[in-house]
Amino acid sequence: MSPSVEASPGVARDRGNQDKNGMKPVCIKTISRSFVDDQFTAADGSQLSQVTVVGRVTSSESNNQRSDYKLSDSSGGSILAREYINDEDIEQPPLISEGSYVRVYGTLKSFQGSPHVVISRISEIKDPNEITMHLLEMTHTYLRMKNIGTGGGGSSGGGSGGVDKSANVNDQVRTVIQGNKSVTGFSVSEIKSALSHVPPDQIMNAINFLSGEGFIFSTIDDDHFRATEDA
Repeated sequence: MSPSVEASPGVARDRGNQDKNGMKPVCIKTISRSFVDDQFTAADGSQLSQVTVVGRVTSSESNNQRSDYKLSDSSGGSILAREYINDEDIEQPPLISEGSYVRVYGTLKSFQGSPHVVISRISEIKDPNEITMHLLEMTHTYLRMKNIGTGGGGSSGGGSGGVDKSANVNDQVRTVIQGNKSVTGFSVSEIKSALSHVPPDQIMNAINFLSGEGFIFSTIDDDHFRATEDA
């Protein structure tokens, strides 16, 4: 397919039709730690394959077959990200300059015992908030995977354990949210999963009440909440 170049917020190119929503946001060091015996294993024990990484271009070079980027991020790691040139491309895509921050979507691969990312999409970052958002998404994803890997049931609360089911719904919801110490907090779906014995509409009413009273606040979006005070 021909490259798609967006003038704003930066250069962006698609290399395939992978579902971007299915990709895990990770840091480079997480990729390095997951790479054992030519396999990429996530914190929850599943195979790590489709990822999105945000990093600074420390070096770049290209030929008529591919463009190679060396990326580094705040985790202290570095990795090769490789973009192959499609035969259908009329012109070779422009090389993103060193020092630029980019977001890469791609597939993890290994070659001669070293991990790298095969790029399906790369875009230059112009808004620093995108870097901050990636850090939040990455932290949330890592904590969820780690909790699943240790038998936590997919969230930092896991279930209604520790919740007094005889308490009113407001207190139950508040207790669940207080149990999550991560930056992003709990999503509404995770709260509902932790309180499966409570009707969803009552949970939503409790969230609205607690938010309005200042007991909880939204984090990365209107669907994630943290408590203003720990349990």
